[in-house]
Amino acid sequence: MRVVGPAQRVGNGPEWDCESSGAPLRVLDPERPWFFAIDVRFDCYDADLRPISGMAVQDQVCDEVTA
Repeated sequence: MRVVGPAQRVGNGPEWDCESSGAPLRVLDPERPWFFAIDVRFDCYDADLRPISGMAVQDQVCDEVTA
């Protein structure tokens, strides 16, 4: 998945315009949960994205950094 830019529509939080680098995905519309489409381009909430850097990513940060 690749982040293309800011979301096409304004939603309930930070969103991004994303593009699938593989096969098309099933895309749901939060305003019409009974409706879905198959697409390679869609908006995605920031909270649902995780960075890919080659290093392990923890969902919860338990350690503090001292200044």
